[in-house]
This record gives sequence, C-alpha cells and structure tokens, in this order.
Amino acid sequence: MWDVAGFWKPASDTPQTYRSIGRFVPIRPQLLTASWPYHDLGNPVVISLSTSTTPKSKPKIIFIPSILLLDLESNLCIWFALSTVKFEKSHMASKRIQKELLDLQRDPPASCSAGPVGEDLFHWQATIMGPSESPYAGGVFFVAIHFPQDYPFKPPKVNFQTKVYHPNINSNGSICLDILKDQWSPALTISKVLLSISSLLTDPNPDDPLVPEIAHLYKTHRSRYEDAARSWTQKYAMG
Repeated sequence: MWDVAGFWKPASDTPQTYRSIGRFVPIRPQLLTASWPYHDLGNPVVISLSTSTTPKSKPKIIFIPSILLLDLESNLCIWFALSTVKFEKSHMASKRIQKELLDLQRDPPASCSAGPVGEDLFHWQATIMGPSESPYAGGVFFVAIHFPQDYPFKPPKVNFQTKVYHPNINSNGSICLDILKDQWSPALTISKVLLSISSLLTDPNPDDPLVPEIAHLYKTHRSRYEDAARSWTQKYAMG
C-alpha cells in the first residue's frame, strides 16, 4: 500500500485536501492540468491538481506518465492507479534489459558472457573467466543476475554461484562491490558490472570485506591467501 495525497480546489477559492492510504484514490474531476513530483514506488506520491474550465472541444483523455488519467468532461472520478506505475516501470525495465542483451551480443566484455535463463528476461546467468594475473586463473565462475522491476533505477542483484575464496565474496556468493550498492547509477550496465567484478578478482578490497578472516590473511600473508584462492579455483571452478 502507498500513501497518496491529492490536492484539489473546487469552485470556491478555499483549497481542500483529499487524503487516503490505499492503491486507488478517487478525486472529483473538473481539472485540467496536473504537476507531480514522483520519486519511486514505496515512497509518498504527491500530486497537485489545478482547476480549469471545461474545454469546448470534444471529450479527451490526458495521460500523465503512468499514474493519472483525467476525463475532462465525464462525471467519473479520477483514479490513481498505482498498479499501472508498476506495470509501466516493468515495461521500461524490459526494454532496457533487451537493449543491454543486444549490446552484449554485439560487443561482449573481455572474458565475460551473460544472457537470460530460459524465457525469463529478468533472470540472467553470466560467466566470468578467472583473470590470468590472479590466483583465479583458469577458472570459470558462474554468476546469477536478477534485475528488479524498476531497473535501471535500482541495481541488479548479482551473486556468485561458484564458490570463490575472496575477501569481498562470502559463502552465499554475495559480492561487496560499491556499484551494486550505494554507488549504483542508471548509466551503468551489466557489461560494466561484470568487468568490475572481474577487476575485483584481480584487486580485492580488504578494507571493505565480507569475509574479515580472508581479508586479514590477504593483508598479512598474501602467499597463503593466493594458495587458498588457487586451491578453491581448482576445486570449484575447473570441474
């Protein structure tokens, strides 16, 4: 459920407010224009509506991005159909994901590949070849990618399916990488994410670890860390 506030002004000059919590919020028509700051699903959506005279032209519908329908000459109520927003964002995500898939096929990143699992465009599997200058050399690492419905405004969920001995990758395959968290930007792509993960295999970040024990070993006994990483690669990524 979302908190929705609709502000409207009737024939008098005294503004009135209709406020409700729910998926659909009806407000009486007699409105022509609307302005609205929309942030994201799950956040308050505030829509300001201004009054106007009924146009002389035949009835028409104004569609304001995915959230508001105004029937200027009907006696119907206006409904804020927030489920429409979710559908529209999902459609936008699908188009973006399809574009990225085509770009990957045309120009795949070095030592990486990725694509949908079956018919599910929002679930991909990727492979990353262990970088030659790292203890992961020769390994083939499988990575699961799940796109949110509001991609690319939220980052994908990415995790290793292959076991990796690494200070920034835990036993569940979770990855500690800034661009998958607070440094995510809609300008980033899965191709760039895969390259960043590959770089993380070469250059771990022990100062922001998911596995402190491995980070400590990396800092204090690098050769022992590399031996363990190489052993895990041979055991789990070369079979």
